Amino acid sequence: MSDSSTAREATTPPPSEPPMTPPGRPPGTPPTEPPTDPPGPPPTGPQPPIPGRPPEPEPGPLEPPETEPEPEQPPPDQPPPGAPPRTTGGRPAAQLPDPTAADDVLEADPTVEGEDFSRVAFTQAAVSQLQRLIDRNGPLMFHQSGGCCDGSSPMCYSEGDFITGDADVRMGHVEVPLPDGSGSPLDFWMSREQFAYWRHTHLTIDLVDGRGGGFSLESPDGKRFLTRSRMLSD
Repeated sequence: MSDSSTAREATTPPPSEPPMTPPGRPPGTPPTEPPTDPPGPPPTGPQPPIPGRPPEPEPGPLEPPETEPEPEQPPPDQPPPGAPPRTTGGRPAAQLPDPTAADDVLEADPTVEGEDFSRVAFTQAAVSQLQRLIDRNGPLMFHQSGGCCDGSSPMCYSEGDFITGDADVRMGHVEVPLPDGSGSPLDFWMSREQFAYWRHTHLTIDLVDGRGGGFSLESPDGKRFLTRSRMLSD
């Protein structure tokens, strides 16, 4: 025998043996995974503590979130607590005395349903200013909202320029006397939300020096209307 034959026989691998088939399985059948038990329901109730881990605290009853009470609305034309004093023409506004019935020269007719008393009146200074504005603009109206920008200043508009609706209360109606002996109709409105705070007060509309707020018609004259109030029991 030659050396090449000996080397070929030495490098030829032995024939592979077929894989052994377990008893009871037909030859050629692929092996299958052993059956496993289906997962059971998750454990309920208290579980035994895990060694080395501190027990978890039991949850307590839920507490409702804390809510801050709504701040009370300041009275008409009064700044909220802590606010700087309002100014008139760049100067601090003078403290006006509380209004009395003697200041009211023109009372508005009641228009709130179920009421027979006046809630709004005008001073002589306010009536004189209204006469000047009516001469330039025609019939007027007032709306007082107590908004954040103009505070509680009553806003004077040409009639119909401010759209009112269910969110407003018509507090009074007045005929402003004019120099020729005629009268000009004027309604005084307030937002319903503000009326809930001021329903126990009588409002006196006065006139002072200073620039009116927003688009109120008296602003170009260097004047502004001012709401002064007193309790209705007075």
